[in-house]
Amino acid sequence: MLLGHSDTVFPRGTAAARPMTIEGDRIRGPGVCDMKAGLLTGIYALGALRHVGWDDDATISYVVVSDEEIAERHSVPLLMAEGPQHDAILTLEAARENGDLVTARKAVRWYTVEARGKSAHAGVEPAKGRSAVLGLAHLIVQAASLNDLARGLTVNPGEIRGGGSPSVVVDRASVRFDLRAWSTAELDELAGRLQALVATEWVPGVTMAMALEPGSDCPAMERTAGVAALEARAVEIARGLGFALRGAATGGGSDISFAAHRGTPGLDGLGPIGGLDHGPDEYILSSSIVLRTALLAKLIGAIADSGGILD
Repeated sequence: MLLGHSDTVFPRGTAAARPMTIEGDRIRGPGVCDMKAGLLTGIYALGALRHVGWDDDATISYVVVSDEEIAERHSVPLLMAEGPQHDAILTLEAARENGDLVTARKAVRWYTVEARGKSAHAGVEPAKGRSAVLGLAHLIVQAASLNDLARGLTVNPGEIRGGGSPSVVVDRASVRFDLRAWSTAELDELAGRLQALVATEWVPGVTMAMALEPGSDCPAMERTAGVAALEARAVEIARGLGFALRGAATGGGSDISFAAHRGTPGLDGLGPIGGLDHGPDEYILSSSIVLRTALLAKLIGAIADSGGILD
């Protein structure tokens, strides 16, 4: 399964206002790295295989979704259904800026915590109020203790809402948390610990409730034995092509996280080398295009020739 996305983060008209340019080894333009170049890499890799007489392309599914860069996704059920039907998933996102493949991605969830208290006049009758903002402040400080960078567990309070006039004890407030971990099991554990903090009455009379935000639950891409076998073969192929390659882990989610949710092995970052995604200086290195296309083509052939079993 070859996998990519056709959408970018840029609004309509950006490509016309800032068209693709070539400056030395750098090709710049909106979406060149994330991920137009990767989509073309997949097409040209299959073309290269046909050119040398490889005719097993009936076993290839090329899935291109159009909603990777938005919050309200519609392709997730498709990805979760298609991934397990394949022997391997090769995602065509750009390589890291140093050329690394991606062999693991964190699981991600966003939770909203709502706090409810009781409003009152902050000057005349403050004792009759129950500050939802104060309750959330206690929660946020306590939630910081859940971070364990050595294990890759992170809890980040992002958007905070609540209150208005300083003269009012606030009765409602909310905070959105970003939770990440290297495995879905660890993320479940982390979410449970946050839930326990939410259930604690930090301010008398203030209650809190935690809810998972729809569409925010992204499973982990775990570095399984199958992933390690794919990585080893990719490293071997790269060596034969004359360049060094290695795998790396990243905290961000991707389409492969959904497609590989049942353990189908895969690699990400098989597109050309690039960087500075989502900004005006986004680029790919033109010198990396041929080698990364050759790597992908040879990896597809190796997977097919092995019957999908590389270990």
